[in-house]
Amino acid sequence: MREEPETATTEHPAANSQPAGAPRRISQGARVPLVIVAALALHAPTLNMGFFGDDYFHQFTLRRIAEHPTMRPWRLYDFGTFPADLNDPVRQSGSFPWWTSPDWKARFFRPLTSATLWADHALFGDWAMGYHLTSLAWYAALLVLAYRLYRVLGLSPNTALLALVLLAVSDSCVFPVAWPANRNSLLATFFIVASVLAVSRVTVWKPARALSAALALASLACLAKESGVIAFVLIIVYLRRAAGRPDLRCAKRWANIGTAASLLVAGTYVVFFIASGYGTNTVFYAMPWSDSGLFLQRTAHLPFLAALSFVGLYPIDVMNMVPHAAVAAIPIAAILIGPFAWVVWKHVRTHPAAGFALLWIPIALVPQPAAPPSDRLLFCASVGSSALLALFICGALRRREQPVRQSRLPRVLAAAALCCAGLLSCLSVLAHGLALAKMAPEIRSTILRTEVGPTTLGKREVFVLQAPDPLLLMSIQPTWHVETDDHDVRFWAMQAGRRALRWTRLDERTFELKTLDEPFLTDLFEKVFLSGTDPPTERSVWQTPLFTVEAVEVGPDGLRSFRVRCEDSLDTPRYRFLIAREGKLVAIDPPAVARSIDIEPVAAPPLSTADRSPSQRPLPMLSRGFQPPARTPALALISSTVSRAIISSSFVGITQAAVRLASDVMANGSPER
Repeated sequence: MREEPETATTEHPAANSQPAGAPRRISQGARVPLVIVAALALHAPTLNMGFFGDDYFHQFTLRRIAEHPTMRPWRLYDFGTFPADLNDPVRQSGSFPWWTSPDWKARFFRPLTSATLWADHALFGDWAMGYHLTSLAWYAALLVLAYRLYRVLGLSPNTALLALVLLAVSDSCVFPVAWPANRNSLLATFFIVASVLAVSRVTVWKPARALSAALALASLACLAKESGVIAFVLIIVYLRRAAGRPDLRCAKRWANIGTAASLLVAGTYVVFFIASGYGTNTVFYAMPWSDSGLFLQRTAHLPFLAALSFVGLYPIDVMNMVPHAAVAAIPIAAILIGPFAWVVWKHVRTHPAAGFALLWIPIALVPQPAAPPSDRLLFCASVGSSALLALFICGALRRREQPVRQSRLPRVLAAAALCCAGLLSCLSVLAHGLALAKMAPEIRSTILRTEVGPTTLGKREVFVLQAPDPLLLMSIQPTWHVETDDHDVRFWAMQAGRRALRWTRLDERTFELKTLDEPFLTDLFEKVFLSGTDPPTERSVWQTPLFTVEAVEVGPDGLRSFRVRCEDSLDTPRYRFLIAREGKLVAIDPPAVARSIDIEPVAAPPLSTADRSPSQRPLPMLSRGFQPPARTPALALISSTVSRAIISSSFVGITQAAVRLASDVMANGSPER
């Protein structure tokens, strides 16, 4: 699989000729840097977004605001376990909500990514843009390696360039590039691509050194993110395919050595990961050895959802905005993507790179179902899908001199794929970045404007009854302590949704909360702290350092109400009860004894509901607590797909005309009539 001409899609000999007076073409050497610069410009809007979400957990540790039992500058993703001791500093800080499962665990081994964030902190301090610039630099380096990989696999310069463009405008790149906390995906993909490039030198360079470099780079991929272990699988696949070529000397011998070495190193890593206690025990992240049922369910869904996202028809992050839309998308994906995939494979299967690019996709997807479906999980797999799409588009749209007229279907599908996966995905990435750059500061501003009471009160206990956004509650504690000098505030989330509530006071120190909407503990972000999906039983009790919670009413669909008994009277000045109004967290007085207050549901902001267009929805699973309009998920999915198809069709004719004109000029020196 050394670099070689692209036999299935060889350019016409006259392609390099240029008529006199014609505009000067951009040289091939200049096109790749231009694509990379354009890709960086596409992510420029997120440079000013600042820190967001998990970034504040990292900043909390890097700035040494307080000691954490497991998180260190070199272990920023090791969130530890749920302490059983109420006097534990983590429990005392209020970091865990009251419904956290006793056996909860979220421990990730990502020292390489942590080291890059630690270095950013040493260089830039609290200047968030520096962290974003570092991610952009890694992204540019990844694009350089990706183009080189496409050429090594045998793609022609033009096809490799198109594959690079499709990779650069993929919806999957938004979060790994824009969000410093998700840099783990960016670094893992970088070292995975680098390891395959290194192993490709086994047959043309010193084999021992090339294989050692590949294994070292694959190990770095594992240290960036757990899914980096697929680098060893890709090394084995590459070597086994190379071993089948008779023109490569000693290929079979080094394939056997490389396979054994890769299995040894990968096995050692997995054993160390499990034996050291890393992994998760939460519904949000399902480990195959602890929650195999949920992992297999997500594994079955992800390929269908990924196929829709790869071709730009319907990004997964958009589907997450409509509850249960992913289930409705699976049959639609089978209908739309199945025939398209068959046409694509029929046209690219003869190319020597097609098989490896195709295998890259499922190999990269295998470890991803641990997390809920999202476009960011497809980042590494997009390296392979972009190569396949580029091979198909270039092959189908290029003029071929054949005596029998070929069907127009492949050309139409290729033109549509170019519009969807190219132009529309580019617009989608830009819209995602703009919305993310707007939303992150808004969430930060909402937290900092929270009515926590004057500092003269000393230590204050803030009960958040509801919030304008579930993501806000996930990071309200570290955001407040990082951005302010007021460390005498503890936040206690009563829920993580926008539910309507009935707040009843039973006595001086006790109150009940009853949901008037969906049950408690059903929002996706509430499940982050749950290790199981079964609802609690009545009279279940949870203990926190400040109050005790008891389940009161549990219906068939889950927890409907719970009772909270505090240490002091609810009227004490240091207690603050907050509800969401007009995008802010405002204080509300508790009701009188034996009286109730009905709290209205929080209206979803304009840019976080189903009213958004697909290209404007910035975050995955932003509002699982939101109840969509009376429109079925299937209709919502179909309508969005049809709208994209209508937009795409307007470009198909122009694209085909431009391709035909260019083909005629290349073939004859002048266009046909």
